[in-house]
Amino acid sequence: MSVSRLLATVLAVVMITAVFTPLGTVAADDASGEELSIDVSQNGDVLVAVTANESTAENATLEVTTVEENATYDGVGNYTTDENGTVSLPVPNETVVVALEANYENASVTDEVILEAPLELAIDVEQDDAPLVTVTDNATEAPITNATLEVTTVEENATYDGVGNYTTDENGTAALPVPSEPVDVVLEANYEGASTAAEAHLEAPLELAIDVEQDDAPLVTVTDNATEAPITNATLEVTTVEENATYDGVGNYTTDENGTAALPVPSEPVDVVLEANYEGASTAAEAHLEVPLELTIDVEQDDAPLVTVSNNVTERQIANATLEVTTVEENATYDGVGNYTTDENGTVSLAVPNETVDVELEASYENETEMAQVTLEAPFELAIDVEQDDDVSVVVFNDGTGDGIENATLEVATVEENATYDGVGNYTTDANGTVSLPVPNETVVVALEASYENESVTTEVTLQDADGEEDESVPFGHLVSQFVEENRDDTDGPLGQAVSNFVRENNPGNAAGPPAHAGPPEHAGPGGDDAGEDDADEEESEASADEDDETDDADDERGPPSHAGPPAHAGSGDDDGDDADDGDERGPPSHAGPPDHAGPGDDDADEDDADEEESEASADEDDETDDADDERGPPGHAGPGGDDDDDERGPPGHAGSGGDDDDDERGPPGHAGSGGDDDDDERGPPGHAGPGGR
Repeated sequence: MSVSRLLATVLAVVMITAVFTPLGTVAADDASGEELSIDVSQNGDVLVAVTANESTAENATLEVTTVEENATYDGVGNYTTDENGTVSLPVPNETVVVALEANYENASVTDEVILEAPLELAIDVEQDDAPLVTVTDNATEAPITNATLEVTTVEENATYDGVGNYTTDENGTAALPVPSEPVDVVLEANYEGASTAAEAHLEAPLELAIDVEQDDAPLVTVTDNATEAPITNATLEVTTVEENATYDGVGNYTTDENGTAALPVPSEPVDVVLEANYEGASTAAEAHLEVPLELTIDVEQDDAPLVTVSNNVTERQIANATLEVTTVEENATYDGVGNYTTDENGTVSLAVPNETVDVELEASYENETEMAQVTLEAPFELAIDVEQDDDVSVVVFNDGTGDGIENATLEVATVEENATYDGVGNYTTDANGTVSLPVPNETVVVALEASYENESVTTEVTLQDADGEEDESVPFGHLVSQFVEENRDDTDGPLGQAVSNFVRENNPGNAAGPPAHAGPPEHAGPGGDDAGEDDADEEESEASADEDDETDDADDERGPPSHAGPPAHAGSGDDDGDDADDGDERGPPSHAGPPDHAGPGDDDADEDDADEEESEASADEDDETDDADDERGPPGHAGPGGDDDDDERGPPGHAGSGGDDDDDERGPPGHAGSGGDDDDDERGPPGHAGPGGR
């Protein structure tokens, strides 16, 4: 056989052998008759075996390259087989196709093989409801069917119904039971020699719980019922149980980082429904919301102390609360000590203390108690008192306690603009509340104004000169005004009665009666004044008659009693028929003239002047008395005429009160009657009056 024919036969045999070599094994015969083969196994590591004539080919060379140019594989390179004819290649990180070329004793063989990355299992756990475990190929994320899963607890003493062995289904999953409480477990998966393990924390299913606290405003807390952990951002809906009930807290809320939602304080007790929702879990509960009670005590002391018991949370007053009042000091006295019950306004009025006292107040209501200590002040009412012996002493004091007030301001001024007094000015009271003023050189009426802590009081007083005699130049009207001001609030009976008594007792005309030389004024009697004076007298007589009419109609007007008639020496009043018709008019009739013993009517000019001054002064007194309290005196012309010694004016000393019931008005003396003359326009003094000359 020729050489070329022999080579063709060998090549054909080699090709047939290569075609029928099993996967993973490549065999070839070279010209020397060596039959080389490559076998690749991959059970974790990659092992390449080179044999020659089915015997190990020690020291054979092996070249490894990737088929794809851009593929990467750490096993690329040249190797030499060991005594077993094998070479270990690194496990690929990912599946790769490599070309293997073996050479041994001039024989060689090549092959391409796929090297698989080793199987690496992965475990994943989901806990939407029941825990679901999935086993996958970590490289491809493909689910591993029929993988074995073993479940154990991390803590030896922990209990979990899911402990045991499972087999993954076609989806690579195994369902575990829901834990009754949170538990840590170990999951171990095995598949075809590959295995992996992982720990997992299995939560119990979320079960919400609602708690309500009502210390002040209602506070709702939403928690995980299993762990008691607060649930942040849970939704809370609040509604009333009764459809018609009202509550300002109705609405939707979101819990804060503490799992809480604050509701408004109810104005009255109310039943509500609370519904919480969070990540598919929900729960609802009913709660009774009470009005929280926190007692507080407040005391006002404008006049009598007024104690108010109220709820500090709602600021509402509490009716029917019990209030106990005791003194702080054991020996202190206070009329308000005792037990009280608050009225519908939550208030109790206590007695005004006679002196400043510290008291303890204890309020009780529905098992709640509150105590407070307060100082009850005696009422403060500024007052002025003036004493004049050798000097003038003014005391500013608290009329409620009688205590003198230190550092009060006292302003002294004269009442009459032209009056002079060295004590005019401003003063500050001493520790006893006293200010000493100089004795006036002559009697003077001064106005005193005391001020202290936004309180002030004024009064007018008459200061006598050093001789202790009252200056007759002080108008009697000033004295009446001063009396009214000082006694306005201090009389036991009607103020008018007190003023009337004061006028009767202090009127300068009461001092000695008319002087002996007093006679009728110049216009009285037959000597007659002009018609104008007669008209004036007639108007005064008519005014007196009007006063008498008013006495019959009202209690506050007085004149001589209705039965009073003329004195024994008075002429008959029957001369004029008009007088008889006017039965209510008292006094001498309009035609009365002076009695027979009266002096001549032409008195000197001094007496006329004195009469006019007395008439004006009396008119002033009447005006001032009317201003004070609608008080009246005798007509301006009444009273004796006279000289300078007769400056005291008023009705004569023998004049009595005209009316029985009230003191505000006076008429002529009760003994006055008609003069008995034919001249209706003229009147004079009563019949016993002396001559007007001197």
